[in-house]
Amino acid sequence: MELSVEKQFKIRSFNEQVDSMSEAQAKVFLKMTHQQMVVQEATYNELLKPQWGIGGVLPEVLG
Repeated sequence: MELSVEKQFKIRSFNEQVDSMSEAQAKVFLKMTHQQMVVQEATYNELLKPQWGIGGVLPEVLG
């Protein structure tokens, strides 16, 4: 997949930001970024559950 010019710029900007950090700063930044990614993924999953037809009340199949 080819990224838009805007996305490519964001990647370059991010890389330059990380390159200018000390190792300790980069580790903290990496941990914070990972946490944000996990929260974002969980949020998307919660928002998409109704679209996927999961997470709601299960039909009474066994009942």
